[in-house]
Amino acid sequence: MLSVFSTLKETFVLWSKHFRFLVIVTLIVGTISGFLTSGYFLSDDPKVLNPLLRALLLFIGQLVGLVFSAMSVTAILGFLSGLSVGRQGLASASESIKANTWTLFRLFILLGLIAVPFMLVFALMGPLLGFGSVLIVIMVSLELVFLKYALAYPLVVVEKLRARSALRRSWGMTKGYFWYVAGCYIFLGAGEWVVDWAMSLPLGNTNSSPGWIGIVVGFASNLIDTLWTVQSWVMYLRLKEVEVARVAATVSPA
Repeated sequence: MLSVFSTLKETFVLWSKHFRFLVIVTLIVGTISGFLTSGYFLSDDPKVLNPLLRALLLFIGQLVGLVFSAMSVTAILGFLSGLSVGRQGLASASESIKANTWTLFRLFILLGLIAVPFMLVFALMGPLLGFGSVLIVIMVSLELVFLKYALAYPLVVVEKLRARSALRRSWGMTKGYFWYVAGCYIFLGAGEWVVDWAMSLPLGNTNSSPGWIGIVVGFASNLIDTLWTVQSWVMYLRLKEVEVARVAATVSPA
């Protein structure tokens, strides 16, 4: 029997057990990505005031961010699939980055393309029905679709699937288990929202070193985001167990 709370418990246990490794990944990958995509170079430099150049740099920054996000996800999943620590764990993460980063990058692009039709509907229907109400419907619908692709990341790393194949297989593996996947993401998402809100409080009324505070809060937020990757791994393991048991039941003699 799949349990949302047991999955969340296992997620937090894994996250805390390998906290040092997750900190290292966040420092190396998240900090560099955040620096490159922060828009710092676009703020006051007169050389980049040209709207076309600014748009190009922002686009490149988004692509760079996606690459580093793919590196972070594949490093964590490569580490968890090897379940090794120390230098061996870092080696398995490094090998996973080399093998899977570009596939995960393509997966991110595909997920972005899936969102395009929803955004077009938002653009067309917003002026007629009100942007606020349409946005809520669009975001809920999009999240429901993405729930079916929740296992795509570990499927790329563990089963060495291509991006499209991972999306198809994730859709099949989650069939019949929608509320289990949705429950996991709802509870984790609510918890992350509370933590992010709590971390943002010091930024409201302080004038001391706001830059450093923003860096610390950004790092903490990126570190908390690794929970989503760990949870996708745990959900994959639990649904894989269900799949194996179901297959074994169908082939076993009556």
